[in-house]
Amino acid sequence: STTMPPQPSAYRSVIRDYLLLQDGGGNISPPTPHGTTTAPFESFVSAIATLYARMVAGDGVLSLLQELKDLGHLHQDCSILIDGPLHSNNISVPSSLSYL
Repeated sequence: STTMPPQPSAYRSVIRDYLLLQDGGGNISPPTPHGTTTAPFESFVSAIATLYARMVAGDGVLSLLQELKDLGHLHQDCSILIDGPLHSNNISVPSSLSYL
């Protein structure tokens, strides 16, 4: 039987934890003084998780960047990269992974 590559949601938690880890990680301080994150930070984490999942699924980095360029998305917010039902206008909708 063929196994499907993990969905972006499988990577989200570890990417978020890495970015916030101050000792040996991404060393990004929580965006608010109370130690909580903001919606833009969470979108950034989800965008990275989607890109990572697409690369694991076999999409090349250069191909993904070319898609962004070809579709005129280079100057848009990173949330354009997030797969899921609320992001139906993102790159490669027919071949994109989606959250389960």
